[in-house]
Amino acid sequence: MDDLLEKWKKEMDEKLNTKVEIPPTKSRCPKCMKPTLEFDVEKGCFRCTNCGFEYCVKKVSSR
Repeated sequence: MDDLLEKWKKEMDEKLNTKVEIPPTKSRCPKCMKPTLEFDVEKGCFRCTNCGFEYCVKKVSSR
């Protein structure tokens, strides 16, 4: 029984501690088509410095 519990805990820890990679930067803004996109790591958003277009991706916080 203890072995089963330990195995389950190990599997759950691996699932919860997955690293989230920064998405690849798109080459052009979909609104103005200029290569002015920047990625804000804290907010998890792409923002165009030319037209102000903003797109946020799903952010997962680590414990």
